[in-house]
Amino acid sequence: MEDAALRRYMDAIISRLCDAIRPDTEAGETPLLPRIERYRPTGSSGEVMFRTVKECYGTAKSHVSHVVTDSRWEHSVAYGLERHPNVIAYVKNDHLDFEIPYEFGGATHGYRPDYIIKYQAKENKELNIILEVKGYESEQDRAKQTAAKRWIDAVNHHGGFGTWKLAVCRDPHRLNNILESLAS
Repeated sequence: MEDAALRRYMDAIISRLCDAIRPDTEAGETPLLPRIERYRPTGSSGEVMFRTVKECYGTAKSHVSHVVTDSRWEHSVAYGLERHPNVIAYVKNDHLDFEIPYEFGGATHGYRPDYIIKYQAKENKELNIILEVKGYESEQDRAKQTAAKRWIDAVNHHGGFGTWKLAVCRDPHRLNNILESLAS
């Protein structure tokens, strides 16, 4: 009986340790590389078309004509992205099939971040930003963020898909500060 109760904690510890292990590239170990779908190496928001009963708002900086929001915070973030001068384009990650695999509780899951943003940083450098809008953060949310960081490390090391960064927005009023801190 005790073993069953302790199993939950053991799984969490093993998961955290595995997530923290990174190759030592300076010592010659092979760096992380992304797993790229063979027949669909890149996605496009140009293929998105679906119906919904959720609230929608028109967009100007997205290839998808409307943004579907799951909360007021996500709506506030979309509003801020539309008005931010350095946001080149963005898309709500709804029906895009953009998913990052992660482990939690001994099972494999798929993390679908809220937004993908193309951002004009300093010196005309473009950044691709994965933005998660989050109030309360659970242990599973931390596992998602760890997986997203590993994915970003792998994609950035690959070099063929631009520079990627991760941001978590816990207060839509601080969106500008969050974006600008990534660009520096």
